[in-house]
Amino acid sequence: MIRPRLLVKVIKHWDVQDTLSKFVIVGSLLLVFLAYLPTLQFDYVTQDQWRAFRYSTQEQTAYDRAKACAGTTWKFYVQTGRPLVWIAECVEHATVAKISDFIYMRPIVLSIALLTAMYLGVALAPITGNLSMGILAASAFLMAPGYSFMYLQGMSAGMVLVAIILAAASFSLLRKRFDQNVVAQDFKITKLWIPFFLFVSSCLIYPAWAFLVVPLAWMAFSIDDKSSWINRLKQFFLTLLFYFVAAVFYYIFVKITSLMVTLTGYSPDLGGYTVAVQLSPGIIWGRILEAGNYFYAMPLLNFNTPHGLPVVVLGLFSANTAWCAYKNKSMNLLSAIAFSGLMFILGCFILLASISPWLFSRMDSLGGRHLIPWYLFFCASSVGLTFSVVKNLSPKIRRMAPVFMLIVFVVPVAIVQNKLSFLEAVVSEIEIQNMRSTLGKWLEDKGYLNNRYLLVTLPVKERPAFVEELFQGTAAIGENAVLSSSKNPISISWMINALLREREDHPLGKSIEIVDCSFDQNCVTNTLMYSDKVALGITYGDVPIKSIENPFEINNSILTSKPVYPTIELLAIERPVLPDITASSQLENYGPQGLLAQISPGWHSERNPKYPQSITVDFHEQREIQLLGLLPQEEKTDRAPKVISIEVANDGELWEPVAGSDNACISNAAEGWHDISFAKPVKTRYLKISIFSNCGDPSLLTLKGLKIK
Repeated sequence: MIRPRLLVKVIKHWDVQDTLSKFVIVGSLLLVFLAYLPTLQFDYVTQDQWRAFRYSTQEQTAYDRAKACAGTTWKFYVQTGRPLVWIAECVEHATVAKISDFIYMRPIVLSIALLTAMYLGVALAPITGNLSMGILAASAFLMAPGYSFMYLQGMSAGMVLVAIILAAASFSLLRKRFDQNVVAQDFKITKLWIPFFLFVSSCLIYPAWAFLVVPLAWMAFSIDDKSSWINRLKQFFLTLLFYFVAAVFYYIFVKITSLMVTLTGYSPDLGGYTVAVQLSPGIIWGRILEAGNYFYAMPLLNFNTPHGLPVVVLGLFSANTAWCAYKNKSMNLLSAIAFSGLMFILGCFILLASISPWLFSRMDSLGGRHLIPWYLFFCASSVGLTFSVVKNLSPKIRRMAPVFMLIVFVVPVAIVQNKLSFLEAVVSEIEIQNMRSTLGKWLEDKGYLNNRYLLVTLPVKERPAFVEELFQGTAAIGENAVLSSSKNPISISWMINALLREREDHPLGKSIEIVDCSFDQNCVTNTLMYSDKVALGITYGDVPIKSIENPFEINNSILTSKPVYPTIELLAIERPVLPDITASSQLENYGPQGLLAQISPGWHSERNPKYPQSITVDFHEQREIQLLGLLPQEEKTDRAPKVISIEVANDGELWEPVAGSDNACISNAAEGWHDISFAKPVKTRYLKISIFSNCGDPSLLTLKGLKIK
């Protein structure tokens, strides 16, 4: 939790401000509020927020949703080095039962942003000149592309936003400790534990944002003209050393906790999210070149700017540091010129170090969210340079500098971000309405009975046509106002879940069982042929859709300037008469109907089952059987049947035992199957599997698939 003492510090700063400075502070905070005001007015969902609907379409309590979220997320985030991120996300998932419920969380997210402006403003005050200029710079920074993207993800990124407050508080407290004790003889390391804890906590949320302390240290070193160069250099070195040690501690802690999670059996392929230091010289050099190109061409905030402007800002910042040293007679003119070049080179290294969580990671793409330290540097240095220029002018001009910066710097940024916030909401609303109306027609026509193949066509363009026309391809829009289905195909099933949850007026809306087949057309065919569930497929329209029936299409690409209409090829496959499969018990909607198609997650018995449990198959006609295969639920082999007997009957009443197993826990066939061969082939209409125990789980008995030959 953030220390209340820092809030007291903000209040003390406020009390000593004059009326004009208070006007600038209030104006800056009000502009942040107005920039994100559209997010409070619309019923919409952004990309990452769709995860709130990844659970069942069935009714669940807030506790059930929170428990499901915690159970499915914390291990992943621990192994990706961000073990504190999931907390706010699970709070949102517990609160949100349908799309309109997101509105209750958005004021909390906006409050976090306003608190960030104040806390970060305190940390920036010594760098930018005073509190009003610090909060002004912080307010502009909060509308930078990387920050706005995370803000618009709502409470799912709420903890990420808090990471900035923790990092700013850490730097502010550390600077205070060093200011008081850097030359004192009685300095104690124990006085540093609070800033250490705050920084490590920020890293445990989002290390790329925690590293904004690096440019803060650099700017403090460059602008602080009240101390001698020896003390400034000593403080700068100790600050970087402090955060280096804290970062190493964070890395070791994450590796230990990740190992502990791995020992529980959870070890997915994390890809670019794997916590590992990438030290390949070739890869690092390539990333340095990529970062350099990005630095040269990046637009400042959300504006189109000439390429090279960031280089100019860094150059002016370096020259200003040298000029102040020359003006204070710390060095002569030639030395100051040389020193300016040295500061520029050192500044490049410092800015590169500030993105080291990406630079040395396995992440591929470089995006605005990885460059938060850069945006902070540009906002704070621009304000700091302005203050440095005007502080030697007349008192009247110096006094009006914050007002000038508010009008020419923060106001335009807020206007643009307000527009982007509005478009973010509108684009999401258009996408949702397109899917809502189309899916509603499918429900009204009882497609779940006669058209069980839902096909969602994804857009190949990121944005609707009107947004593309509005911005005409400019890079300034960043990651804003994109269609969720264009970025995250995995979210399609969650979107369908959310829309089905809304149908209070439809008796079957929430009870329809959806099998998420994604791009797998074989999964679609198996679902349609061997179960009574609905198959959900997705396509970009680049390959023909081969199906045993015409799909019901939800086409999101028609919202863009490049609509796609997939080719449908009907397969000449005679649909078999499906066996009826029943079970002695089942958990919620996890019935046995999809066992022959191996549809995840499979059949679940009631909790704490009373044995024996049974699964009965009615083939509707006699068929010959000589082998039965059992496939356990993925990564849940301790829930699989262990001791079983197999019986057959022609009338469903007189059962004859034909096979069994005393230990079906160990797979004896390919792909994890346990096959049980009969002594001789038998002809029967009914097959019953009686289960007398499972492989160890005390609360559930589950099975993903049945194979009958």
